[in-house]
Amino acid sequence: MQRIPPFALHGLLCALGAVLFASSHPNPVVHGGAGALGFVALVPVFALCASAPFRTVWLWGALYGALGYGLFCFWLSRFNPYTIYIVAVLYGLMISLVFVALHAVWVLGRRFRFAGMAIVWCAWEFLKTQGFAGFGYGVLGYTQWRFVPLIQCSALGGVWMVSAVCALCAASLCASSVRFWSARRKASSETASRCMQTKKPCKAVLCALLPFMCWLGLFVLALLYGTLVIVVQKRRPVQDFPVALVQGNSSPWKNGVDAYCKEFERLRSLTEQALLEQPQTELVVWPETAFVPPVVYNYYSRRDSARYQLVCSLLSYIDSRDVCFVIGNQHSVDSGGAFPDDYNATLVFDSARGNVIPPKPEVYRKIHLVPFTEHFPYKKQFPRIHEKLLLGDSHFWSAGNEYKVFSCRNMDFATPICFEDTFGSVCRRLAKNGARLFVNVSNDSWAGSDVCQIQHLAMATFRCAENRLPEVRSTASGVTCSIDRTGRVVEFAPSFEATVLCHTVSVPAERPCTLYTRFGDWFGCALLLASLLFFVCRAVSCVCSRCRHSRLNGV
Repeated sequence: MQRIPPFALHGLLCALGAVLFASSHPNPVVHGGAGALGFVALVPVFALCASAPFRTVWLWGALYGALGYGLFCFWLSRFNPYTIYIVAVLYGLMISLVFVALHAVWVLGRRFRFAGMAIVWCAWEFLKTQGFAGFGYGVLGYTQWRFVPLIQCSALGGVWMVSAVCALCAASLCASSVRFWSARRKASSETASRCMQTKKPCKAVLCALLPFMCWLGLFVLALLYGTLVIVVQKRRPVQDFPVALVQGNSSPWKNGVDAYCKEFERLRSLTEQALLEQPQTELVVWPETAFVPPVVYNYYSRRDSARYQLVCSLLSYIDSRDVCFVIGNQHSVDSGGAFPDDYNATLVFDSARGNVIPPKPEVYRKIHLVPFTEHFPYKKQFPRIHEKLLLGDSHFWSAGNEYKVFSCRNMDFATPICFEDTFGSVCRRLAKNGARLFVNVSNDSWAGSDVCQIQHLAMATFRCAENRLPEVRSTASGVTCSIDRTGRVVEFAPSFEATVLCHTVSVPAERPCTLYTRFGDWFGCALLLASLLFFVCRAVSCVCSRCRHSRLNGV
C-alpha cells in the first residue's frame, strides 16, 4: 500500500485537530459539545508536532489556530464581520509559537516527551487568559462542563486541573501508540505466533499500554474524588433562597427614551408574572444594562426630563414591592471632568432598607472589562486603533476596583457581570470576600447564537465547582438558569424568549473555602513554571554539553 506523503499527512492531522477542538466545545451540531472528544482532541496536535520538521511546524500551528478558532468562535462575525478574522489571525500567530514549543519538547525531551507536551499546552491555555486581552473561551477543560464528577477537581486547582486530565489522556494515547508500534517492529514473527498460541498478552504490549494505564488510574482517582464531593455536598446544611430571574429578550441595541420605556414595561410585566408565580421571592434580578438610563445620575442631575421621569417610574415601582432588586445599569459618576465616568454596574435596591427614593443603591462596578469593546488601555500608543474602535459599536467603560459583596435579605451575594464569570480569578476573589451566592447578569444577545450562550454557560459552571457556591444567571436572551454548588445546571429558561425563571436556590449555610478559593490559580502557575524550567534546564544542558565537547576536542 502506498504511503501518504508527509505534507498531506500533516495537513490531515492539522484539519482533524482543529475540527476535534471545535467539536468538543459547544457547537452548532452538538449544542452542549461532544465532551468525550475533549480527551482525544490533542492527539492529532501532539502527533503533528512530533512528526513535522521545524521548518513547517509553525505553519501548521498557524493554520490550526486560524481554523480551530474560526470554527469555534464563528458567532463573533455577527457582532462585527471583521472580528472573526482578527481572532483567527491573532490565534493563528499565537498557536504557531505554541506548536514550535511543542516541537521543541519533542526534540529536547527524552522519556516523557508527550507528557511534557501536555504540560506546555495547559500552560499556554493558562497564559492566554491573562492580561488585557485575556480570553477564557476555548480552554480544553471547559469541554467537560457536563461531566459533573470530573469537574470537582477544579475546587483543587481550577479549570486547569481538568484541562491537564484531558491533555494527559491525549499524551498517554500518543505515548502508548508510539511504544506499541515500536515494539511491533522489533518483535519477531516467532514471538508473535507464540503469544497467539498461548493466548497470553505479550510483555511488550503491556509495556506499551503502561502510559495509558497510568492515566486511567489518575482518571479513576479523579472520578472517585468527584463522586465523594457530590455525596458530601448533598449532606451539607443549606439555606433556601427564592429568586426570580428575568429574561427580557430585547434587542441589545436600544436607543432613545421610547425604546427604554418599552423595555422597562416589559421588565416590569415579567417581574409581576414572577411575583405571582412565586410570592415568597426574596430577590429579583434584571440582566446586564437591562435598564439603560443611568438611574442615580439622571435622578440627581435632571438634565433630561424624559429620562428623569422614566427613572422616577422605575424607583416608584421598586419601592412598591417588598423584594430586593438587582438591576444591570450604567452607573455614571460626575468626577469633575468634561464627561462623567461611566461604569457597567449592578445596582442593588431594597425597599425594606429605604435606599430606593431617593436612590442610594449599593453598587458593584465591573472590574474585568471586555477588551476592545469595553476597554482599550493603549490610547496613547495606538491612537488610530482607538479612534476606529470608537467609531464602531464600542463603548468604553471605566473599570471598577472593589470586589463588592452585598448583604441583603439574610444573604451574602456577589454580582459578576457577564464576561467576568468566564474568569476564575474574579469569582474567586468575590468568594474570598464572603459571597455565598453568585448572581450573574449577562447580555450575549448580540451574538444571536445559542452556541455562544452555551459556551458562556459552560465556563460559569466551573466557577461554582471551583468555589462550592451556587450561581443564578439572569441574561438578556439566554442562558438564564440556576447552577448548584457542584456545577450542575439545575434549571434553565428557554433561550430567545421573553420569560422569567423562578427558582429556590440551595445556598450553603456556611461559606465554604476550597483550595482554589484560598490559593487561586496555583496549578496554572505551576504548569507555566514547569514549562519554563524545562526549557531553561535543557538550554543549560545543551550549553554545558557543547562546552564539554569543545574541551575534549581541544585536548
